[in-house]
Amino acid sequence: MQNKVSFVINDYAFFRSHRLSLSRALSKHFDVQIITDLTKVDEEELAKISSNKLKFFHLTKRKKSLNPVKFLNFIFKLKSILINQQSNYIFFVSLENCFIGSIISKSIISKNNFFLITGLQNTLHPYSFKGFIRKKIYKAAFGTLNNENNTFIFQNNFDQADFLKWYSKIKHELIEGNGVDLDKFHYVKRFEKSSYKNIKFLFASKLLKDKGFHEFIDASIDIKKKYSNCSFHIAGELDLSNEQSITKDMFEMMIKNPEINYHGHIQHSDMNIFLKKFDVLVLPSYREGLPSVAIEAAATGMPLIVTDVPGCNSLVIDDKNGYLVKSHSSQSIKSAIQRILKNPKKLKEFGKNSNLMIRTKFSIDKISKKYIDLINQC
Repeated sequence: MQNKVSFVINDYAFFRSHRLSLSRALSKHFDVQIITDLTKVDEEELAKISSNKLKFFHLTKRKKSLNPVKFLNFIFKLKSILINQQSNYIFFVSLENCFIGSIISKSIISKNNFFLITGLQNTLHPYSFKGFIRKKIYKAAFGTLNNENNTFIFQNNFDQADFLKWYSKIKHELIEGNGVDLDKFHYVKRFEKSSYKNIKFLFASKLLKDKGFHEFIDASIDIKKKYSNCSFHIAGELDLSNEQSITKDMFEMMIKNPEINYHGHIQHSDMNIFLKKFDVLVLPSYREGLPSVAIEAAATGMPLIVTDVPGCNSLVIDDKNGYLVKSHSSQSIKSAIQRILKNPKKLKEFGKNSNLMIRTKFSIDKISKKYIDLINQC
């Protein structure tokens, strides 16, 4: 019987956009099980991506609540699924699931548990008293996992280094990202002479403050006052339940602003086609694990403008495939955009360098091999 690998992922849409290609690659070597919330998932879509070696199990997403009964009920249901499916290797994906995994891992028989840290921004720098308490609880829980049966996986070396300040003895690995399917997100020729007449800048992300949304808006409006050979575009979902969400008033102001083109929420299944319509991706996040949208955009040959912060700065060599800008600074974003508009001939070479970087470091073949090797070493 082949070894079973389970991924615990709260949100199906997040799995679809961030882990599907990796899961398919791993299913060539293992039986892969995805434990996630399937409540709103179309049955036809699920049938298309499922196979004998890639199966899905429903677990209703845990609502953010301090109710201990609901929390314990969620843990019991997850534990039951893992025991019933006899998972050999379990990947707890996201900081919250890693915390839950730290609680139940001691009572589940598996060859190895993996705790995949997708980003540390809100934990290292909590925005509220509740966040401060959460940080203390996480820190205590993860301290119990310093043995050979547990491995932490980080997506950038900054998160890895910061986490190791808490726990210097934990078993850990660095695997940058989830891998991108280069057949799907393939290179597209851009920046022929005619395209310089309207260089299209795209912000693609959830509409959150810590994604640099406000800074992008401010820079876009200022640039449009001076330059006519550009346009600014936003794609992303408004999620008012997220504590970092922009306000509804800000959302409505953006929609009404004639200088901003809002494209709504783009399903990940359509993202490869969508990205190819634009020229430069702008993602001024305050911190990331490793942003998949930036990797996918770069794979198609888009130059990047990203903040010089952990996660983002792993994807840009300044003035080679884009520009690094200061965090929390609309002026820095504006300066980078102006550099492009004043010398657009650089963009063709930037785009080629973006694609080359992704092929060299972030292809699904390279990333999946790292996961396979990691599992086989346990």
